[in-house]
Amino acid sequence: MEQAAFIVEHLEKDLLSWSVLEYKHIRSMTKSVLFTNITKNAKKMAGLPINQESVLQVNPENACILDPNATMPLDASEKFHTYIIGGILGDSEPQQRTRQLLTEKLGLPYRNLGPAQLTTDTAVLAVKKVLAGTPVDKLEFRNGIAIEVAGETVILPNSYLVEDDKPILTPGISDLLKRQKGMSFA
Repeated sequence: MEQAAFIVEHLEKDLLSWSVLEYKHIRSMTKSVLFTNITKNAKKMAGLPINQESVLQVNPENACILDPNATMPLDASEKFHTYIIGGILGDSEPQQRTRQLLTEKLGLPYRNLGPAQLTTDTAVLAVKKVLAGTPVDKLEFRNGIAIEVAGETVILPNSYLVEDDKPILTPGISDLLKRQKGMSFA
């Protein structure tokens, strides 16, 4: 089976440490990834394949956008070559930025990974699981993961894939939260 390619379009105004951790996690999962629209603080992305241009200029062929608002779930039988994911730090109330900034502008097919709001790295992992044969409706997610940080409990606002009854978190996220105690997720 041909390896899927991923394009992660960075859609935040700034390149925050949280995003960089997720992007590094994605790179550890696949070598076939390009991070686009990296216009600020590119040095934070050292060692990662980046492009300052937006995916709107890259114009990938046989691509699918992963949009939480899509009505159809991703299905491995469709055999897309490239999967486009918005690099967005989600809001507690989703703002449909993937739809506004990618889906409506690119005019490509778009699919969902279920109803949950996922981190960018979780979305890549979910796509890989679907392509390996797990239907979207059989993916197990957990929302509201609690992490202890300096004697306080921080509830992560997104859903994470679960394997062996444990959520798959972004490596380094606990340490980042300890360093940036009080960080806003919005």
